[in-house]
Amino acid sequence: MASDCAAFLLVILTILVPPLAVFITTGCSVDFVINIFLTILGYIPGIIHAFYVEYKYARLEREAAAVEAGTIAPVPTAY
Repeated sequence: MASDCAAFLLVILTILVPPLAVFITTGCSVDFVINIFLTILGYIPGIIHAFYVEYKYARLEREAAAVEAGTIAPVPTAY
């Protein structure tokens, strides 16, 4: 329930102030700087990027939780 409320508030914040929502999601990162520039260039690109960042980080958190729970095996990564 609390997660649903937090997600709803994050969506509202994303629509109103996209860079702040990205900052809450990722911290001070490259995604945050990119979102600031996109929002300055046009409000809609900033919103689209913010939703993409939130989706990307939510997916990573779900995958990490599944690996911890043992439901899926960790995927090897190449650097």
